[in-house]
Amino acid sequence: MEVIVEKILALDSLFITSAIEESGLSLARLIGERKRTVGQLNFFAQLIRERYALIDTTDPGTDPLPRPDIHSMQKVVGRLVFFGSSYYSTFMKLS
Repeated sequence: MEVIVEKILALDSLFITSAIEESGLSLARLIGERKRTVGQLNFFAQLIRERYALIDTTDPGTDPLPRPDIHSMQKVVGRLVFFGSSYYSTFMKLS
């Protein structure tokens, strides 16, 4: 997941320009979407590194809303990755 983040960020403006052409969304929206996606991938990588236990401390400076203090424990049920959004969902079974 961290390699995917690196590749997304390395594409920089090419990534955003291509996404604008394909989706018709605004520059500001796509910059936000890229930031959110990168954040989620880093979050999942952190969960894996920390064996599915997470203490996510509050951050009042998080954009667009302050991040609350979240303590969570995940129960492992198998290896599966889910990427979801308001318009589509993708499941990948990891073997």
